[in-house]
Amino acid sequence: MTDPKGQRILQILSAIFIASLVACNLIFQKFFILDAHYTVFVLSVGILPYPITFLITDVISEIYGKEKANKLVLSGFFASIFTVFVLMIAD
Repeated sequence: MTDPKGQRILQILSAIFIASLVACNLIFQKFFILDAHYTVFVLSVGILPYPITFLITDVISEIYGKEKANKLVLSGFFASIFTVFVLMIAD
């Protein structure tokens, strides 16, 4: 897809992917309790936006190709590293 509408959708999906990935890294230390009748699970809130990253990666891979999806994952990786670096400086 090289049309402007397709590129706009790719930009939006990429922004959602990177925002979800960075949000996972920022909120991983907050927890919630899931009571499943006989078992109690203590889970990180960071797992909530994480499935969105998988969904978006799969959609981009199917529509735009594996190369675009790989570039998006690499961009997300660098965004996460940058976020950790900024947090270390701020701390």
